[in-house]
Amino acid sequence: MLGNSCQDLFNYYKVNFIHGLIKDDCECYNETNTDAYIAGMSNETPNKEVSKKPYVFINLKRLNKTFEDHLLFFHEFMHLSFRLHNWDINKEEQIITWAELETIKTIKKINK
Repeated sequence: MLGNSCQDLFNYYKVNFIHGLIKDDCECYNETNTDAYIAGMSNETPNKEVSKKPYVFINLKRLNKTFEDHLLFFHEFMHLSFRLHNWDINKEEQIITWAELETIKTIKKINK
């Protein structure tokens, strides 16, 4: 999930509180391309009525078209990859490769 600000994450799930973070705090945070209330997050959907699905959220406002953007994507995709591979460290190569491929695919999409 790509958002133009961290508020998009709260708005997408229609919540005021998500995984320890508060929408009101998010709304008054002065986000820039070097500092954001949420730069990226990997977790499970917060809605109880929706099955718990994992997601990755990236705040596009925080991006600068540098290698650090790639690291942010890779970092969040690594969290998701561990989850998708059932936290099985014996699948280390698959975990890392999946995160790398998702990072490459997503970076290509946003750099078009």
